[in-house]
Amino acid sequence: MRWRLNAWAVTGLAALGSAVLETLHYVLDLGRVTAVDDVLINGAGAGLAAVLARRWHRRAQQPDAPSPSR
Repeated sequence: MRWRLNAWAVTGLAALGSAVLETLHYVLDLGRVTAVDDVLINGAGAGLAAVLARRWHRRAQQPDAPSPSR
């Protein structure tokens, strides 16, 4: 099954997952530092990766340009 999510959905899901992990770091007191900027950077990185992956995937599906005949 293939999921088609836009970049905003990927960004939101990544930020949500990162927020859950940061909350667990805080609640469980694992000796790790919790930071909001980690959530923002992880979400932005996932969104950027989604945009680049979609462009790469579209380009890979396009047929090659015909080569000039000699």
